[in-house]
Amino acid sequence: MNTNNHSAGLIQLDATFARLVSGAATIGEVLAERATARAALFASEDAYARRHREWAEAREQFNFAFAY
Repeated sequence: MNTNNHSAGLIQLDATFARLVSGAATIGEVLAERATARAALFASEDAYARRHREWAEAREQFNFAFAY
């Protein structure tokens, strides 16, 4: 069983959507929060995790072509 919890710092879509619809936040605020969460995630990465993330991001556009 995978016990890693990588979603602890992520912003949930339903909560974000509710904040945008209700006017509690603007899209600029949401984007700033997401950038902050992403920067915190990058700061906590070790060299292996960074290389793996960069490899996955570089090949992400090709993965969809091979799925079908």
